[in-house]
Amino acid sequence: GFRDYNQIIREVAYKTGAILIERESYIPGDAEHFIDSVHFTDLGSIKQADRILDKLGSNQDFQKMLTLER
Repeated sequence: GFRDYNQIIREVAYKTGAILIERESYIPGDAEHFIDSVHFTDLGSIKQADRILDKLGSNQDFQKMLTLER
């Protein structure tokens, strides 16, 4: 189920131009990182934040959004 779910997310991101955070397997699916099948422990949350910051920090489109005058 998760493979199909992730594929649909990829397709929607491609069609809409959304920034896609890949590497969904970066966080091990173990009790150290997950409370249950979908909710992170504190360590899992830290790894998720690292994963997101890594992508957004290197994404030019996101960097442009940060510099737009409001």
